[in-house]
Amino acid sequence: MDPNLLLWKPRGQSFVHRFQTWLSLLDPSLLLSSDAEILKAREALPAAGQQLDEKVPPAEILSLSSVHADSGAVLPFVFRPPAYFPVLGPLVVGGFLPHPTVGSTLVFQSMLQIYSASFSFANRNSSAEQALPHIFIIRLGVSSPTLQTFCRSFLPVPLQAALAALNVFIVRSEETETGIRVFDSEGNPVGFSKAAAEKVQKSS
Repeated sequence: MDPNLLLWKPRGQSFVHRFQTWLSLLDPSLLLSSDAEILKAREALPAAGQQLDEKVPPAEILSLSSVHADSGAVLPFVFRPPAYFPVLGPLVVGGFLPHPTVGSTLVFQSMLQIYSASFSFANRNSSAEQALPHIFIIRLGVSSPTLQTFCRSFLPVPLQAALAALNVFIVRSEETETGIRVFDSEGNPVGFSKAAAEKVQKSS
């Protein structure tokens, strides 16, 4: 079993301890560590069965925040937990800001969905088959190693982004049928508009 998981299992017995550990893992200063420092910290982790301190040591925090707990590989810089809020925060704020065109809104929403899907994919359980790609491989009878690698490694990211877009479409589909309430420049309701609903759906 991966050293990160061996350490997390005995430590993560209480909600308070897990919450404190997660706060430590989200520290953006951990992003300043090089790959060499991360690997050195991982090698310094206590062995299985060794007595653990009450306080989580810095080496363990660095390893948990930077190494994939399933594969043991160092995570790409932007897909480590400490990078999640610094990257996602500006995208979320940018999505809420008023945009002069639908195109600029779509850019922010696309970047947000692509990053979220990519982050989930980078931190996935890599020892298990991804459900939909695995179905494609079986149902289509894909036997080529190159195509199988494509289905397992590259297909899940755009697939998750497409499913997120489909989720928005389904959630807001009723609005295109009934319309949404629109207001004049003074804030007075003037009725319902299907055209406005379609524009909102596209910008989401």
